[in-house]
Amino acid sequence: MKNPDNDQLWRDSLNGGAGETFAAGSLTRMLIYSRRRRLRRRLLGVSALVGTPVLLLCLVLSRSHPPLRPLATNQPPSIPTGDLPDAGPAQVHFLTDEELLSRFPDRPIALIGPPGERQLVFLDKVP
Repeated sequence: MKNPDNDQLWRDSLNGGAGETFAAGSLTRMLIYSRRRRLRRRLLGVSALVGTPVLLLCLVLSRSHPPLRPLATNQPPSIPTGDLPDAGPAQVHFLTDEELLSRFPDRPIALIGPPGERQLVFLDKVP
């Protein structure tokens, strides 16, 4: 069983006047396609030729420099203590509720929570 669209295509290609137009159009499309394909191949070759040395240079430079020091860490700074005498246990002075409240005389504050676990809350208005 033949497809009628293919029959029409064969008739157009074999006809004298219509065949020349079809052949010229087909040749033009084929030339455009082959030029684009050749251009793509050239661009791929040039990009590989230029990209490979750039990639190698980046790789060499990244390995030749020492890694950057982080700006902040979670570790406390290390302090050499070889020449310092032992200070013994640290003396900590806990403020009483009255001493803490007296440090903020002109601000509205409150101590909230059970004794020993109280939190200082500032009652200022937030703008």
